[in-house]
Amino acid sequence: MDKINFTNKIWDSPENQRLKELIEEFELNPYVTSDTFQELMSLIWEDRTCYPVFFIIIPYMIEIASKLKLSKSKDIWIYLGCWISTHEKYRGGIANEVLKRFDNSLKRAEKACIEQIALAEKIDETDAQYLYASLFAFARHRLGYMTVGGYKDDFAGISITECPQGHLIDVTVYNSGIVAYDEKEVPCKIKMANMIDIRPDKQENIWELFEKKIQQGINDKNTSQEVKSHLELAKLIIKKGVDSKLNIRYAFSLYGSLLYCNGSIDASMRAFHGLDDIVCLHCGQKFVFADGWCEDKF
Repeated sequence: MDKINFTNKIWDSPENQRLKELIEEFELNPYVTSDTFQELMSLIWEDRTCYPVFFIIIPYMIEIASKLKLSKSKDIWIYLGCWISTHEKYRGGIANEVLKRFDNSLKRAEKACIEQIALAEKIDETDAQYLYASLFAFARHRLGYMTVGGYKDDFAGISITECPQGHLIDVTVYNSGIVAYDEKEVPCKIKMANMIDIRPDKQENIWELFEKKIQQGINDKNTSQEVKSHLELAKLIIKKGVDSKLNIRYAFSLYGSLLYCNGSIDASMRAFHGLDDIVCLHCGQKFVFADGWCEDKF
């Protein structure tokens, strides 16, 4: 595992000595409800702020989660996804050696978490929303911010989008569609997915472990044509893999497809509606909600 070993002088300070003790304690008792975990969290991350030592500790946390079964690791992965989704703006001033090891550990998190999820027949709906969003965080894609944002909240999520002219619009996210924050729910059909610009690579990648479940969803006679178009798009995306450059529309589509194939239908509909058209309340311009989604900016 690519991490800063305990023999490194970086651990010599009293503060880091305590972190070292906490990591060793947590490895023996890897439960997020423990006092050890809560103290560890308070020292590395708070209210979406990543402290400098965060980048040293995360590889250890990933190593611990990677060795567990999903029944024990899922809560750790979810916390990691939430933390990592907010880390980008805190990278400045962190030593290159630390960042290199941190980034390598994210690749291991992506691989190990997908391997564990792929073995599960079905995941609890709330866990699924966080776990699949965490995968985007591990891939350093901005949709990973879904872990801490309000978009995915049950029944009536909240979010914010920006029109092409720069106007910000608060919205309510229903299972049936997206409307301006104070407007009444207006049910609408999800849009067909657009598969332009997706060019699958032949190189094998870990996301392909989801192909079987996605194909089952495509083959299901109860799958609507609209949903099927998203699943077909998801098949193309996972053959290429996910990175920070994946079009945000495609990210919403893939996120919804993974949830749909898990049986999390309501949650998947909220994700698919990310491709709804929105009319700016300020200038009247119509645009796709996902194109302006900007929860991660605030």
